[in-house]
Amino acid sequence: LIVDFSDNGLGVDLEKFSSDAIFELGITNKRGGSGIGLNTIKETMKRELKGDIVFLGNGLHYERGATFRLTFR
Repeated sequence: LIVDFSDNGLGVDLEKFSSDAIFELGITNKRGGSGIGLNTIKETMKRELKGDIVFLGNGLHYERGATFRLTFR
């Protein structure tokens, strides 16, 4: 099963972060953020769901915002 998820937020700042780095623990672009969100999702997908999450790009389904692909095996 493959699920693409898009939002209409600011997207991922690709000048500041690589598409792989955004899943590292502690990486955040929010003031006061902890940087655990995407890391927790990635680890949960791998460990508990035998799947994965990847960043596909910005502005793919909306004028702005990020799109992620969740793959469940």
